[in-house]
Amino acid sequence: MYHRILLAYDGSPGADKALRAAIRAAKEQGAELHLLAVEEGLPRYAATADEMDAVKEQKDTYYQRLCDRAEMEAQLAGVPLTSHVIAGHPSTVIPEFARKLGCDLIVAGFHGHSALHARIFGSTCRGIIFHSDCSVLVVK
Repeated sequence: MYHRILLAYDGSPGADKALRAAIRAAKEQGAELHLLAVEEGLPRYAATADEMDAVKEQKDTYYQRLCDRAEMEAQLAGVPLTSHVIAGHPSTVIPEFARKLGCDLIVAGFHGHSALHARIFGSTCRGIIFHSDCSVLVVK
């Protein structure tokens, strides 16, 4: 039985499937449900501080919309959902955050990139599984 579930969410079609699976699991198990969106892609160098602030504001707005959409779907199912947004690399941030929260299940969506893409850039799901101390459900 799971008590605390962490959903890795990026708004992709695979993540939407994982959202529905996580809501279903939380409802069936009576588990606490958390969502983690990992903010990637902030520029390392910007010409001005204003440019950096503008990009950060755009990213914040984007991730807030993702969280709001997921929270609405969970609310419609009668499941409370707590959203979190953290900057970093998903393969390491997600397992670290799951440990910090004391989660016993991570739910992530499968993206289905090509084998070449996975070989060059690595697979996020593989990284989550490798770095996690708890069970990981990859939803296809």
